[in-house]
Amino acid sequence: MPYLVGLGQSLPALMRLFFKIDDALEYGIASIPDDLLLKILQFHVVDDKVLHLDDLPCEPGNNLVTTLSGKDSRTFCENGVPYGQKGGGNGDVVEFVDVDIDACNGVVHTVADVLLFNLAPYM
Repeated sequence: MPYLVGLGQSLPALMRLFFKIDDALEYGIASIPDDLLLKILQFHVVDDKVLHLDDLPCEPGNNLVTTLSGKDSRTFCENGVPYGQKGGGNGDVVEFVDVDIDACNGVVHTVADVLLFNLAPYM
């Protein structure tokens, strides 16, 4: 099984992954404690589900996706088509860049920024 950035945590065999495509996490990554970094990375993974774009929920009030971190991100849609995710720590919706990229153990959706949950309890 693959590992999350050498933190010793294996990823699930079946998953859907929101993946950061540029180097935004590199900025300041050394100052983030390993346990928080792990939770941030897990906030980009959905366990035991393969969710293609058209599987993401658009119905208001029923558009939450529970991540491997145990925290929810919200799917945002326009005309019934998902265009991004937002965590409680994101000011704006994080838009999808590429979607439905098949992987050996799931599907990957690349996003334009880092998905964040509410980080206040960790500060």
